[in-house]
Amino acid sequence: MNSIRQAHAGRAHPAPDYVLGLATRGAHVRVTGIRGDAAALEKRLAAMGIRIGSELEIIQHEGSTVVVRVGETRIAIGVALVHRLLVTPVAVAGRS
Repeated sequence: MNSIRQAHAGRAHPAPDYVLGLATRGAHVRVTGIRGDAAALEKRLAAMGIRIGSELEIIQHEGSTVVVRVGETRIAIGVALVHRLLVTPVAVAGRS
């Protein structure tokens, strides 16, 4: 069963979600969901510190691999995950 797990509560006018693979270097995004059957994947991501609601900064985007910052930790995410993680842009104070 394919499903999309998402958390949109509290957003009056949500920005459109897109897969992490489309995020550009320097972008700040919030994880909003996981595409597909996600139970095992959610556990794996949680072990890396990534959960629905986590804020990520895109540090590097080379080919199909994306390096993100979660807090003070940098994590490389491969092609299998970058097309399953749904994100939305996050406004960052001091950036225009």
